Amino acid sequence: MNKKVVKISKKDIGNIVNEVIDRVIDNGSYCIDLTQFDDETLEQEYKDFRLIPQPHFFDDVYQLKEAVGDILPPDGVIKKITQKYNINPDFIRKVEANNKIAIYLVIAEIGENVQIIRNEMEKMGYFLGHIGKRSVINKKKFVELQFEPYWQMQDDETDNIKSEYSTLYHWTPEYNVKEILANGLEPSNKSKYYYYPPRIYLLKDGDNADYTNAFGRALCSRNNDPRNNGSYVLLGIDIVNLNDNIRFFLDPNSTIGIYTEQQIPPENINVIRKEQFK
Repeated sequence: MNKKVVKISKKDIGNIVNEVIDRVIDNGSYCIDLTQFDDETLEQEYKDFRLIPQPHFFDDVYQLKEAVGDILPPDGVIKKITQKYNINPDFIRKVEANNKIAIYLVIAEIGENVQIIRNEMEKMGYFLGHIGKRSVINKKKFVELQFEPYWQMQDDETDNIKSEYSTLYHWTPEYNVKEILANGLEPSNKSKYYYYPPRIYLLKDGDNADYTNAFGRALCSRNNDPRNNGSYVLLGIDIVNLNDNIRFFLDPNSTIGIYTEQQIPPENINVIRKEQFK
C-alpha cells in the first residue's frame, strides 16, 4: 500500500500552532460564526464606516457617559456601536470571559474600519485586546475584534489573591533574567497578538507543572526575538511582602492569570527553575 504524503506549508503550520496556543491561553473561543448568516445579511454588513453619516447630539456618549468612572457598561457600549454604525446586533456580543466581561465584534475588514471601531471603543473605556478570526466569504473579508474594559471596571482582587497565595509566577526568556533580577519587572506590552495596556502578567499556580509549562511553551512559540533559543526561566514573585500600592486583577483571558500595572521590585523576585522549550 502506498502511503499518501500530505504537504503542509510553513504558514499552515504556524496557523495550527497559533490555534493551539489560543486554546491554551484563552481556554476557549468566543467566535461569532458567520456561516449562520445568509448572503443578504453579509452583504448588508460589508460596509465602509467612513461612508456612514455621523449625526452628533448634545447627550452623545462622549459628553455624558452612563459610566463606572469613565467606562460605559457593556450593554451601553453595544447599543451605541450598533446604532452609530448600523451594525446587526447578531454581529456583536458580550461574553463573560474567565474573570470579566469582554465584547466581541465582527466587522468588514475594509478601509479604516478596525481603527475607527478601536477609537470608538477607547472613548468608552475599552481597549482592543485581540484581533481574532478572519473570514473570507464570497470574496468579502470580515474580522473579529475582542475588546476588554480597562482596569477601572475590574474588581481589585489584591486582598483575595494575597490571602490565597504567597507566591505568583512569571515566565521570561533567559536573556531577560539578569536585568529583571537587577531592576525588577516593568509593565510592558511587546506581544504582536494581544494589545493590552502595559502590564505584568503572572500565573497563580506554579505547582501545576503541566499547565504552567504549556503556558511557557505557548509564550516561547510566539516570541520572534532572534535571541530566543527556547531557554525560558520561571520566576517566583513573593507577594506577601509587596508594597500595598501594587494591586492585582484577574486576567479575562486566562483561568490562572493575574496582572498588575505597577512595577515589581527585584527584592521580591527569585528564580524557580529553567526550561528548554523547542
